[in-house]
Amino acid sequence: LHHPSALEMFEQIIDASKGKQIVMFLDYDGTLSPIVDDPDRAFMSKQMRATVRKLARFFPTAIVSGSKYKKGSEGVVFQAGSEFLPMIDEKWSGLAQVVKSVLKEYPKLRLTRFANCTDVFPVYIGDDRTDEDAFKVLRERGQGFGILVSKFPKDTSASYSLQEPTQVMDFLQRLVEWKRVAFQGHSRV
Repeated sequence: LHHPSALEMFEQIIDASKGKQIVMFLDYDGTLSPIVDDPDRAFMSKQMRATVRKLARFFPTAIVSGSKYKKGSEGVVFQAGSEFLPMIDEKWSGLAQVVKSVLKEYPKLRLTRFANCTDVFPVYIGDDRTDEDAFKVLRERGQGFGILVSKFPKDTSASYSLQEPTQVMDFLQRLVEWKRVAFQGHSRV
């Protein structure tokens, strides 16, 4: 039931992500904000909010929550390109049929998937049972890591642990600092 601390294993997490784009998935209640009796009263501290803003400058970041949609969404919920989604869904099957017919006519052609795209390395941080599905998928696929936030050892599919939101903030700040230093070093070359 003991899972190594994500703070203590930070270098291992970074090494595993080499050559990939880290993508952050962060639970809200109990991860970015302390657990409270009334979920409508769960709020991030100003310091955590600033940390998440900095994180989002360097890494694609999603806040995942089972709380009411309106709770934290004013001014921040959007999906880039959402106006194109219905068209993509509508045209996708027709495009797939055209590609298949071309491949049948020209057997020397090969279909290569996901060429020229960035490999992603998901990191999902959460504190309860509802986060376990994500932890399990990451572990089974061997792509990315789950980090459980809990003061007490729990049976989990997460690879690492942090004890409370303050440690989550420390981990996120360390990630930002690592990326900032790496980015500055890369821009000098």
